[in-house]
Amino acid sequence: ENLSTPFASAQGLAWSPDGSEILFTATEVGLNRALYSTRNGRVRLRARVPGNLTLHDVSRDGRMLVTRDAQRTEILALPPGETKERDLTWLDWSLPVAISRDGRTVLFTESGEGGGAGYSVYIRKTDGSPAVRLGEGSAADLTPDGEWALAIVHPTSDPQLVAYPTGAGEPKQF
Repeated sequence: ENLSTPFASAQGLAWSPDGSEILFTATEVGLNRALYSTRNGRVRLRARVPGNLTLHDVSRDGRMLVTRDAQRTEILALPPGETKERDLTWLDWSLPVAISRDGRTVLFTESGEGGGAGYSVYIRKTDGSPAVRLGEGSAADLTPDGEWALAIVHPTSDPQLVAYPTGAGEPKQF
């Protein structure tokens, strides 16, 4: 029996004090989980706060042990010819995938709140200039000449391999 629709992230699970509901923390998109309950297949939002919640337990009198978790991934790079690392993190969950042969461009996936439901593929120069969104999906690799970025779009349902141009041009779907 399905207790709810699918969530992108779900952690924390406990019975309500009277055993009539299941309480859990989850999110449909990104990383910021909220508190939900489900009864008879009907899901109800109970609490949402800025940040990421995790339900750990519920006492007999209904008090809940909940944490607000702060998570973030970062990209640090030592650009060619420089002596100090540079923070190339873009939004909240930047996952580096590839670096160009000359070490001057990083390909990454933004998969947190900022990446959206299908995540986003970005490139960024190691000089610290702004990142450029290439399109939806999870980044996979750069071509040796750095002119194309491979990505997987819709990785959980009907995955498609896409090549995004890193400059002018139209994406190619395989």
